[in-house]
Amino acid sequence: AEHGPGLVAIGVLVQAGARGKCGLTGTPGMTVIADVPLLVSSGCVKRVEWNAWQCANRFLGLNIDSEGNEPVAPMSLRRDDAATVSLVGVPGNLKTVRMSVPMGRRFELAWVTAIPRRLKLTLQRGDVGDWIQVAIPYQAGIPFSVVRDFGTSTPLPAAASLAEVVNGSGDRYYWDAATSILHAKLFIRSGRTSTTLQVIG
Repeated sequence: AEHGPGLVAIGVLVQAGARGKCGLTGTPGMTVIADVPLLVSSGCVKRVEWNAWQCANRFLGLNIDSEGNEPVAPMSLRRDDAATVSLVGVPGNLKTVRMSVPMGRRFELAWVTAIPRRLKLTLQRGDVGDWIQVAIPYQAGIPFSVVRDFGTSTPLPAAASLAEVVNGSGDRYYWDAATSILHAKLFIRSGRTSTTLQVIG
């Protein structure tokens, strides 16, 4: 959980095992989440007795880190249906944000202070083919490269259109110069349970 004055973000509480064990949910494959709009979707049922939701959706861990001097927190995440959560970072560290997110959705990042020049996003606790798409505000006029899974010698190529990112498997990014937004997909490749995307400016 991440707390601050007027700001809160709470991730997944309990996720049942994939081997048919019911765990605390009573239903195989279900996840119990906190009452946070960014996590709740049509696959969820409110459990008033738990003060939580029970969901058939799968959730992944998203880490957002600054690898430069600028903080990432406070910031917000906005899902493709406008559900939003505000994040204040981990205790004593404004360069790191941790959040659980539903798999297979699009998210817009919004910075409250300076735009980080060197950024690292990690999608973890997933399976091959799991993904999320992100829209990242970045500073216009600053050259940058986008690196996948620490492959600094082979940075990702730029896509000719946003559709290439939407329909692709995380092998390129799209820079929208009109809005100064970087679009990318974090896609977990074969043999991995996580993927990392670095924006290096």
